[in-house]
Amino acid sequence: MQILAWTVRANLPAIGIWLTLYGLQLSSVERKTAASDKRPQPEQVPNGLRWVMIVVFLFGFTVGAGAWPGSTTRCGWGLSPDLELSLLQHALADLPLDGSSHCSGVRESGMLAWLRPGEIRPYDVPERAFLAGRLKEHVRISDDLRAGWADRHRRGDGTWGGWWIPLAQRNTRLLLISPRDTECVRSLESSNWKPLAIDAPCLPYGLAGDPALGNRMVQMLALLDLVEHGAWSYPAPPAGGAGHYVDLCGWFTGQHNVQLDLQQSRTMEAMQRHLAAIRVLQYALQRSCQEAREAYQRNQLALAYQEQLQVGRASRWRTLAYLGSGGNIRTAVELFGSETLPPSSDPTTRNWQQAVKAALAGDLQSAIEELPEHEDESLYAKSQLYLEAGEPARAAALFRRLIVEFPESMCATLARTTLGLRHE
Repeated sequence: MQILAWTVRANLPAIGIWLTLYGLQLSSVERKTAASDKRPQPEQVPNGLRWVMIVVFLFGFTVGAGAWPGSTTRCGWGLSPDLELSLLQHALADLPLDGSSHCSGVRESGMLAWLRPGEIRPYDVPERAFLAGRLKEHVRISDDLRAGWADRHRRGDGTWGGWWIPLAQRNTRLLLISPRDTECVRSLESSNWKPLAIDAPCLPYGLAGDPALGNRMVQMLALLDLVEHGAWSYPAPPAGGAGHYVDLCGWFTGQHNVQLDLQQSRTMEAMQRHLAAIRVLQYALQRSCQEAREAYQRNQLALAYQEQLQVGRASRWRTLAYLGSGGNIRTAVELFGSETLPPSSDPTTRNWQQAVKAALAGDLQSAIEELPEHEDESLYAKSQLYLEAGEPARAAALFRRLIVEFPESMCATLARTTLGLRHE
């Protein structure tokens, strides 16, 4: 059990301090022995402990370099990016809020208590709820938010569920949700709770219809439309850190922490902004990040489903992008049909393969150049790549060309939907 405890990432600081003190103690014993005896016999480190020290050192180096899966921090100085207050402070600035806030954890409630926007206060946190005997109530409300249960309903244990009534009784006007809780973020997307920020370390949500939050919600809707459909490309975070944090790894290597990109992409994916999620992944794809390829595959699959709902099948580009990023060919054929794949005898098959390979490397311009010029599927694919690159004007020009040259094709129908045009 002790070995398992040593492998937990949360215990790494305590283990590192203990091993450092133990090593200093051994060094002190050796010096004292050398001073009193010409033939010193220093205390030897047990072989088992020696290996443990090596493993912990390698583990610490991996975590410090930000290479551990899911890690958003690297070796640095200052406040962790997970505690950076400036983005949340900007989102809640000048909002005359009172009442209470439902916070998903102690980090979210602590940040709200520190900023103190207006008179609003955290209603509860799991730790305090546990000590006061309210933990079950807190967990049930959080579960109802994740499951999308707004209306009153009977739970399996006979109690009444639904978040609407208890939050209204508490005068809850704000939710603070961890961006890692993607299940809750996805559920809130179809609810009356609307985001007030998309890049803060904890995501604030306000209730639609709240007069104090109306203008901010409209601004956020415009911002979400910009990052999904507008002339926008993801600006890479500074390599050396920002705000109250200095990223020493980034400062030495000149490369920012891609885990921050992955976290932002997961947030966009949970908010059903799949094109924006792909845009955020470009730097991570250029660094050959496996997690980025997996995220790229999930979002391409979601966009393929949308196309299937619109016209009955997915486009060739969505299918090949899904397969090229590691998707299962049987799944692709079952879901989207074999007609979405280029025939083996098609001379442009290699062009499509090279285009997918370039897109997965984050080189969208090369992917566009690889695709054929005079096919409906290739024109549609180029348009989608321009959208991923944040160039909607060039995408719109190709969409219109596609509608003129191939008016009856499935891709032309998708192009009309994208442009908001009707089939005359």
